[in-house]
Amino acid sequence: MIRWAASLGLILAITLAAPGAHGQSPAGAYETLRLIDGVRVLMNPADHASFASSNVVIIEQADGLVVVDSGFSRADGDQIVSYIRSFTAKPVKALIYTHWHNDHHQGASQIQAAWPQVRIIATEAARRGIDGPARLEGVGYETNPAWEALLAGQLRDVAARYQEAAANPENDAWRRHRFGQAAQQSLDGIPALVGTRLTAPTELFTADLVIDDPLRPVHIRHLGRANTDGDLIVWLPNQRVVATGDIVVSPIPFGFGSYPGDWIETLGRIKALGFHVLIPGHGLPQSDSAYIDRLIAAIADIRTRVGALAAEGLTLEQVRERVDYAEQTAIFGPSPARQANFQSLWLSPMTENAYKEATGVPIVQGQGELP
Repeated sequence: MIRWAASLGLILAITLAAPGAHGQSPAGAYETLRLIDGVRVLMNPADHASFASSNVVIIEQADGLVVVDSGFSRADGDQIVSYIRSFTAKPVKALIYTHWHNDHHQGASQIQAAWPQVRIIATEAARRGIDGPARLEGVGYETNPAWEALLAGQLRDVAARYQEAAANPENDAWRRHRFGQAAQQSLDGIPALVGTRLTAPTELFTADLVIDDPLRPVHIRHLGRANTDGDLIVWLPNQRVVATGDIVVSPIPFGFGSYPGDWIETLGRIKALGFHVLIPGHGLPQSDSAYIDRLIAAIADIRTRVGALAAEGLTLEQVRERVDYAEQTAIFGPSPARQANFQSLWLSPMTENAYKEATGVPIVQGQGELP
């Protein structure tokens, strides 16, 4: 798997750790949640065990809809369009990318095709992140069979790893079943990639942007670096609802390529909003700040432990051998399902990030470890 696609690798792993909680649906389909009047969320279903598309937030305003993120594939985009048309004739007037990870923006082409005048909004840093694979693989922003083949090849590779895990007698029966389910759903998802392409933002900003409305104004803010260098949040001040992208992911956060110190500060700014509902990039909506508090404590714990060992002059490999993460496991990994991916999704990449931070090594997006 190529280095810039580290986000894909961790997305492929996450649902083994965190199956959903809203009924049964065919693999790859979204489940819908009408959160409050005028705000809806699309999420992966409870039986989903393979690659996870981002949560999608749909906000209704007087003259159109604002959509936050668009999933991983062309098929995700088609589902979003179909769902929107099932309940309103209003157009989508704005689509917001919370960050550059490809499970959050690769359905955008279908939304743009359905509503050609849609504004596609992202931070400048997120645009740079999307530009990376466009340049690296030479695929640009047009439909390209080579791009589809690359994504399909990645899913086949991951399916093979799942199949191997499903056949491993050292895994318990539950894990073997879940790995087998994930392998099959990975392969079943390959046809959904046909027509998937990158779609560039049409509008960039650096700090704050408002899409006004009498009832549901949408405030788009870049509060600082966190899980990526271009994370933004979407804030509805009247409803006190915030969508965070992957700044917050539950029940296991994503640690790849993140900025530990800045992340703590950004989480503090989100908490200070006084939200009533938080919609994470993946996982169920939250009604209080308890998970944010746990996440802040976990990041601080990693920084403290890794920083102390780095100050002794230890190498990253030596730090990995000596650091004690019993408290981390108690916070995020109490069940066998979560422990299955806790090391690869969180502890390993965050140890590297904290070590780089402590030793003054730049953290470069897209160059974190793979699961």
